[in-house]
Amino acid sequence: AEGSARRRARLLELQSPYGLLPFQQPLDCETILIQDIFGLDNGEHLKRLDIKVQAPTIEGKGATVVIEVKWSDNRDVSTSLADQLGDKYLLGQSLSHGIYLVGWCKLGRWKNDAPGAKPRRPYSTATWTEALRDQARLYGESHPGIKTEPVIIDLSWS
Repeated sequence: AEGSARRRARLLELQSPYGLLPFQQPLDCETILIQDIFGLDNGEHLKRLDIKVQAPTIEGKGATVVIEVKWSDNRDVSTSLADQLGDKYLLGQSLSHGIYLVGWCKLGRWKNDAPGAKPRRPYSTATWTEALRDQARLYGESHPGIKTEPVIIDLSWS
């Protein structure tokens, strides 16, 4: 609980210049809809899509982006770009674009069965970003039309 409180405080410290807190609606809700969605998966397990952003395009059509958020110390951080964001949320809901947002708080663990090459330096956000970008590229090659983009934000205390 203490670690979660510190992380939340750090997120609040680094919040956007627009003053949006996590899962808060923007002022112009007709233009962009940000949702925190909860639902049931087969009636047994809670399925949680972290953030879903819907906005109109220049052509007037709708665009949807799913943002999956993980902390770097999450045991599934090296596999959730493909397994959770790609398979479960994008393919599972017939969507095409996602952002895999990792809050870097300490060394992450790369699973042996994770797609792509392991980060060369496990303490480096740059090599983790490189490894996750490679994973996103591999996922896109095997699932044409699906685009995922990993982003790592360093939220560690300096």
